[in-house]
Amino acid sequence: MTEERYKKLHDYFAKHPNMAKAINLCCSILTAAVYVIFIGVLVFLLINKEYKKAYEIVLVSGVGFLACTILRNIINNPRPYDVYPYPPVIKRDKKGCSFPSRHVFSIAIIAVCAMTVNVNLGTMLIIMTFFLGTTRVLGGVHFVKDVFAGAGIAFLWGIIGFSVLAFI
Repeated sequence: MTEERYKKLHDYFAKHPNMAKAINLCCSILTAAVYVIFIGVLVFLLINKEYKKAYEIVLVSGVGFLACTILRNIINNPRPYDVYPYPPVIKRDKKGCSFPSRHVFSIAIIAVCAMTVNVNLGTMLIIMTFFLGTTRVLGGVHFVKDVFAGAGIAFLWGIIGFSVLAFI
């Protein structure tokens, strides 16, 4: 997004503080829900004695999360509020490390993992990925490229990770 669009967003949320609260609430609820779902999937697999699948999900998501964290620290791209003089709607103090979005990476990799267990659950999480990415951009903490990269890297990593594990 351009500076002009961030200014328009900033002005809109300044005039509509309840919408700013809604963006924050939506981001928080989506993030919390995904982690609860992730734990639920693992518990489901363990109860059903599907230990190999649980291990694969932990391995693919864990290695991916670590790699995403390292990548964003190396790249260290600025966030919109670092570049433009408008404070974010989603309260953040951290500078840089915007690319790729780790929130979006996390929900997307969990969606891929869930897809290997239940296609409907995975599909629901992919839809939630879109909504979380939207809240992160509207909230002024990520650029559009950050959320697309987070989702794209997660989907690619998930496909590669589970494909490799299928041959082991």
